[in-house]
Amino acid sequence: QAVQDSSAASGFDLPAALARVNGNRDLLIRFLRLFLERNHNTLNDIKQAMEQSDLASARRLAHALKIGRAS
Repeated sequence: QAVQDSSAASGFDLPAALARVNGNRDLLIRFLRLFLERNHNTLNDIKQAMEQSDLASARRLAHALKIGRAS
């Protein structure tokens, strides 16, 4: 229950994520690690674009992050 409470507070829906991988925690962990590996600089890139008033780039990066293809 504590994991679900903390995931709800962070905006991460653990039950929904597990449902997408048929309850396979190992697979979910692999996907999450891959996502983090590919997107570790994206938040900084968005911040930098915003600081430079490059809203088009910030929007593109945020959208790519949302759909999981930022890198």
